[in-house]
Amino acid sequence: MRSLPEEPISRKTRAEAIDTKTGRRDAVVIRRFQKGISLHLDEKMDFEELETATAEKFRRAAPFFQDACVAVSFEGRSLTPEEEKRLVNVISENSSLEVTCVLERQEEDGAVYARAVESAFRHFAQRDNTGRFYRGTLKRGQILEASESVVVMGDVKPGACVISAGNVVILGALRGTAICGGDGRAGSFVAALEMTPQKLKIGDFKYTAKDKKEEAFPWSLLSGIRDGCETDSRGQEEENGIHPEVAYVEQNRIVRRTIYE
Repeated sequence: MRSLPEEPISRKTRAEAIDTKTGRRDAVVIRRFQKGISLHLDEKMDFEELETATAEKFRRAAPFFQDACVAVSFEGRSLTPEEEKRLVNVISENSSLEVTCVLERQEEDGAVYARAVESAFRHFAQRDNTGRFYRGTLKRGQILEASESVVVMGDVKPGACVISAGNVVILGALRGTAICGGDGRAGSFVAALEMTPQKLKIGDFKYTAKDKKEEAFPWSLLSGIRDGCETDSRGQEEENGIHPEVAYVEQNRIVRRTIYE
C-alpha cells in the first residue's frame, strides 16, 4: 500500500476550484487528507453527469495516485448508499486506487483511519516481531501462503485467501478467507481494519459468517465487534468510525473483538 504523494492535486478552496477552459466551478474537487481523499461534489448537478465528471477527474489524476489504498469521503451533497457505491466503482475503474472504506467526515474520520492503521501495527508488533509484508489487494482466486506471519497492506476480496502458520494482519478489509496457526502454534490471531470474512480458521477452529447479508454492504462505515458480539453493518449497535478487530481462540472457539489503542 503506497502513501499518497505529498502534492498530487491542488489545495484550492471550493470557491477557487474553477475550470480554466469553461470558467465554471469544477463539479468534482479532490482533496487529500492523511491516509485518504475527500471528494467535494456539486450539489445541484444531475447524478449521472456527476459520475461522468468524477470519471474524467480520476482519469486525469490517475498518474499522481498510482497504487495507493485510501479511505474516501464525499462532501458537498447528500448521497444514498447506492450512489456512494457507484462513485466508488467509478474511482476504481478510472484509477489504480483501492478504496478501503467510505468515511463521513474528513477531519475526524481521517484521523480515526490513521489511528486504526497505527493501532493494528502496534498490536501486531506486540504479539509477533517476525513476518512477511504483502503490498496490494488480493482478488478472487488469489492465494497468499507463508510459513511466517503475514501483514497484507490492502484488502482480501471475496474468493481470495491468506494462509499463515503464524498470524495474519490485514491493513484493509477482510472479506475473503483467512487461515492461521496451521502448524499448531498457540496464540495465533487474525486482525483487520474491517472484518466481514467468508471464512476464518485459526488452528483447528473454524468460523463462518452467519449472516451473508453482511458482505453485501462493504460501502458503509467500517463497523466493529465488542466483547464477541456482532454488530450489524447496516447500523444496529454501530458506532461511527473505524474499529479494527482481532479474532483468536478462547475457550475452544473463535472470538472477535475490537482492537483498542
